[in-house]
Amino acid sequence: MRRGFPEAEFDSGDVLLTEGERTGLLYVLIEGEVEIWKSDFPVTTISDSGAMFGDMVILLDLPHTATVKAYTNCRVRIIQHGRDFMQSNPLVVYHLAKHMAVRRMYGSTNYLVDLNQKLCDVNEAIRGAISHQFAAISVLPS
Repeated sequence: MRRGFPEAEFDSGDVLLTEGERTGLLYVLIEGEVEIWKSDFPVTTISDSGAMFGDMVILLDLPHTATVKAYTNCRVRIIQHGRDFMQSNPLVVYHLAKHMAVRRMYGSTNYLVDLNQKLCDVNEAIRGAISHQFAAISVLPS
């Protein structure tokens, strides 16, 4: 994959992909860390060498569903015609599909664990507030 695909360097804060735009570009992270933003909120950071960005929207023929920004200075390879590249490289698409499946499986699990913890924290706070209210009521003069 190294031959024929130019490298580019981005400084921290630079935008690689913008939510809502269509570029047809695929980016492959060589080094550094990128941050994924959805509706002006940071969602996650990715620093895995070989991670690809822009893949899902090319497969689904959609505008970019998130903004990808350089979180640190980073280097990437740029694949100009992502759809053509995917159509002529079925092994790459197979590995992308595996990566997406793992990302979805662990992403969903991690999200549910995080949500459960937050709900437990809220539940504990509510119990504490109710307990405090009952304690205050029990000391009121009759």
